[in-house]
Amino acid sequence: KYPKFIPAYHQRSELKKRLGDAKGADRDYFAAWNIEEKAKADKAAGKKAKKTTEAADSTKEMFDINKYNRMIAGVTLDKDKDQYQNPMRGRVQDKTAEIELEPLFSLTYYEKLKPGPVRRILDLSKYLPEGSTVSIKNFSNLLISNSEQALTTEQAEAHFTSLDEYSQRIGLAPNDANLFFARGLDFALVQDINNAMQDLDHAIVLNNKMVLAYFERAILRYRKMNVDYANKQSEAESAVSNLQHRSDASKNINSDVSPKTGSFSLGEKAFGNDFEFVLRDLDKVVTLEPNFIYAYYNMGNIRCLQRDYRNALIDYSKALDINPDFAEAWFNRGITQIYLGDREHGLADLRMAGQLGLYKAYSIIKRLGD
Repeated sequence: KYPKFIPAYHQRSELKKRLGDAKGADRDYFAAWNIEEKAKADKAAGKKAKKTTEAADSTKEMFDINKYNRMIAGVTLDKDKDQYQNPMRGRVQDKTAEIELEPLFSLTYYEKLKPGPVRRILDLSKYLPEGSTVSIKNFSNLLISNSEQALTTEQAEAHFTSLDEYSQRIGLAPNDANLFFARGLDFALVQDINNAMQDLDHAIVLNNKMVLAYFERAILRYRKMNVDYANKQSEAESAVSNLQHRSDASKNINSDVSPKTGSFSLGEKAFGNDFEFVLRDLDKVVTLEPNFIYAYYNMGNIRCLQRDYRNALIDYSKALDINPDFAEAWFNRGITQIYLGDREHGLADLRMAGQLGLYKAYSIIKRLGD
């Protein structure tokens, strides 16, 4: 009845893909694409889009597509008290979304619910240590996620209990790399980064082919960088505040600090060689396991933080070559291409991310495409 209703094409394309109808999914996706492109061309030429009038008179009276679009256009993500929480309710391209990269992936047992289909695009089983943990979790429940859920009080207590149990077992088997790896995960989950890194260091010394240990240590290195940076920032701001009360403040402020804000520069100036240690661990992961797509993705994110956008594109592309269903990699590659000024390919990647279920891409497409 409404052949130009683009969100319906995108949703039907997703459903056809789940049913294994790849050709039908592509047909709907490109039908939506063509409608969008034609609308842009018409707008550029100063033409008015034609109204859809094929519906029967009785249907028109009951449901006017133009009124419907006006009604749902204002729906945004920050209406937390809305009765309906379905992320597809309303026009997804009108949802509010920040233009920033999807975050890094890490190991966890707890994951927040995200809009759209859950895609497990890498089987972790071949990388997991044999045997189960001694606490509430089994390695078979381990996930790689970039939407980690904060622990409840009960979960935190359970992991502290697990830490004690692992410490006892390590005392009896000090050369068991799996125990150090498992205890390191517990330390990471309770935010004890230093002890987590020490355990992963031990695990890698005992087994230098433990892919997940290198992967998680890279994440912990990155988190530690941010903690250290935050502490350094706080100290700098405090120093600037104190110096502002002295007549010779401008002579004594460290050159790495901005006198106006007390802030440190991001990138190599702030972190020194720390980025390289993160990349070194991730490079070790793909050396041991060339198809470990999350390592390529995380490397892309780190390179973006270094403003090395062209090599970031290479990393995201490697992940997508291995598995083209990686929505977050499409999204981040699209954002990166837009950073580099390649708007056309950037928007194309964002459309693919949206088709794969990362619906916030449609909001960014609308903002950048108008």
